[in-house]
Amino acid sequence: ADNGVMADVFIGTNVLAHVADLMGFLKGVKRILKPDGLAIFEVPWLVDMVRKGEFDTVYHQHLFYFSLTSLVLLMRSVDLAVVGVEHISIHGGSLRVVVGHDPMEDGTVSPLLAKEAAMGVSSKGFIAGLESKARRIRCDLRGLLEEFNSNGMKVAAYGAAAKATTFLAYCGIGVEELEFVVDLNAFKQGKMMIGSRLPIVPLEAIEARRPEVLLILAWNFADEIMSQLSSYAEAGGRFVVPVPEVRLIEPPAASRSPAFETATLVGNAIGGTK
Repeated sequence: ADNGVMADVFIGTNVLAHVADLMGFLKGVKRILKPDGLAIFEVPWLVDMVRKGEFDTVYHQHLFYFSLTSLVLLMRSVDLAVVGVEHISIHGGSLRVVVGHDPMEDGTVSPLLAKEAAMGVSSKGFIAGLESKARRIRCDLRGLLEEFNSNGMKVAAYGAAAKATTFLAYCGIGVEELEFVVDLNAFKQGKMMIGSRLPIVPLEAIEARRPEVLLILAWNFADEIMSQLSSYAEAGGRFVVPVPEVRLIEPPAASRSPAFETATLVGNAIGGTK
């Protein structure tokens, strides 16, 4: 704005949760927006985070967690307005909000605000629901991994993301339960996961070391990952997707080995086998 350049559109995707000086940042956005300009932000939705037990979204880089209610109040505090909202599936459920100077909304904001109010999103009781979901995931997953390990099955993980550090630490999972963690990012390969000290290795390790099971820590991209590793499944490998519930993804029937039978029963017992 100091050089006279103003924005028609400002886009911030998964930015707001990381900004320490949130008010200063938004005042800056307001300053550079043209009178009819719009800012578009995407943030993980607190409601999905709690209802689906996405406890691994909580880690050191995330300073804030947003409901639409909180976003509306936040924008209002800097004389901006949420004029549109869309619920999208990315990262386990996010909100894409459209923000502008003119407070006239497009009809999508009020219904979702009413929905959040009915759920009691702003209450301590609602937030507390995350703990029970997290405990259930931890219990189910540890039981499943113990069954795999007791049957001599190799289990590895996929995705050395920041959320994976939180996930492994909370569930108490490390080198006794998992062989290694695969990640496509060459910068991470050859290093170890913080806390669990699991080695981070390239994709080729799956074929070289042949784990029978892959725990998908990057569960928000589970469908994409399983599609990329279709040959692994066709060869008899199976996947565990832990969020929003622990699901055991079977290999094709023709590829299954007898070693999988006990694990299948465990998966059925927790209601996650598909």
